[in-house]
Amino acid sequence: MLDAVYRFFMAIGYHHPIHPTEVHMPIGLVVGALAFSLVALGLRRPYLAQVSRYCFLLAFLFMFPTIIFGIMDWQYYYNGLWLHEIKMKMILSGILLSLLAIGVFLNRRGQTPLLRLMPIYLLSFLIVVALGYYGGELVLGGRSPYIPPEFRQAASIFDTHCSECHPGGGNIANPKLPLRNAPQLANFETFVSQIRDPKLSGEANSSMPPIPREILSDDDAWKLYQFIIHVMGCPPVK
Repeated sequence: MLDAVYRFFMAIGYHHPIHPTEVHMPIGLVVGALAFSLVALGLRRPYLAQVSRYCFLLAFLFMFPTIIFGIMDWQYYYNGLWLHEIKMKMILSGILLSLLAIGVFLNRRGQTPLLRLMPIYLLSFLIVVALGYYGGELVLGGRSPYIPPEFRQAASIFDTHCSECHPGGGNIANPKLPLRNAPQLANFETFVSQIRDPKLSGEANSSMPPIPREILSDDDAWKLYQFIIHVMGCPPVK
């Protein structure tokens, strides 16, 4: 079922995770709720307080597709791997959903004083900031944004397919097996075999999901290999 959903999106030209397209909605609406409420208090504009309440309600509603697609992406792109950033995002998402539910419940008749809602708006905003931080860590992993121009396309490929589990050339799932000195980088043929059918030496299949040719062509795999070798400082084993 899950594979069928992503195959459909790929068939229409959408090759990226779905969650990022949804996550901006609750984030923006939470920020909007806080901003409108502050202006309503500062300038004494009651109608803006009502706008902030509507923003909060919409944020609550958008949380459900955001969480659903987040779980789907986690299963499909991360193979259900329990990365630290994933755990934190799940915990923070649960807290945010609870805060949104409390805010909607308190204001279900539109009669709750704005000052009583402000702590909830503020806490929700702080949770959103923390979610953004861990989302950035998940994608960038603290890696420097500067990339030589000739490797920028390859860097984008790495960000899409590898950076979640191998930020900076490390290995979040198994820190003892970083990219540096990895036998899978001995040559391009070994590297391609690894990403097509991931295995750990002498063990069963690893938790790394395979990357088939319809997602990453051999040409892009070569660019990715060159990026890992020459930019990330992970030379092949000799």
